[in-house]
Amino acid sequence: DGNDKVFYSNRSACLSFLGDFEAAVEDGRKCIQLAPEWPKGYGRLGLALFRSGDHMGAMTAYQTGLAQDPENESLTSGLAECRADKARMDAI
Repeated sequence: DGNDKVFYSNRSACLSFLGDFEAAVEDGRKCIQLAPEWPKGYGRLGLALFRSGDHMGAMTAYQTGLAQDPENESLTSGLAECRADKARMDAI
């Protein structure tokens, strides 16, 4: 079903871990398009962007999700990981 947010969310996560970041980002964006009020989609997009090396894009995705669900542990953790990685890179 082309309108199933859970399908795109789960596939985005799988693709991220398989290293197909372009497709993972695409599925994360599709998930958000289908359910912009669902914070998990922003987490999937954030993961895909982070793993692709787009830390600023990942931070934006995580922050957008946290604006909807400020207590979301997954989004908080993802944002913290982005910030820590950025700090490491800035120190080099």
